[in-house]
Amino acid sequence: IYIGAFKNLRKLEKLLFNLPVKYRYNYPWTWDGELYIEKEGSDSLLHLTTNSQQSKKCKINLEMLAKLPGPNGENYLIISGFGYASHVEVVRMLSYPQPLTELESKLKEINGIFPRYFLVVFRITSFQRHPFKTELKYFEEISPNYFVQF
Repeated sequence: IYIGAFKNLRKLEKLLFNLPVKYRYNYPWTWDGELYIEKEGSDSLLHLTTNSQQSKKCKINLEMLAKLPGPNGENYLIISGFGYASHVEVVRMLSYPQPLTELESKLKEINGIFPRYFLVVFRITSFQRHPFKTELKYFEEISPNYFVQF
């Protein structure tokens, strides 16, 4: 399990090479950034941005939740994004029955089943580091053969 900023992934990025998500920090010293997601089966990109430079109190952050199969049958859970409040919100969602059930229902609604492996991107709006709005912006089921596809 990894919980933290994109910029701290370092060696774990070897686990993420097949994911369609690429991140970019606007400046090295900020938590502001952009996500580019290659939409499955399409030539188009989904472009999402944070807004932490626009307001000192109200922030929009992006957070990735990925449950991935490992190369040796193990599982990895990656919770990564641009801001502290969004890390905390996704951990809260996974830690309590009601938000976890809501997430499971939403993924079933999109996909028909709750997938064993998946990638989800959330846009989380917070006020003074207290999340108050969470939107699911992207979902993709991840193949159990994630490491042997290429």
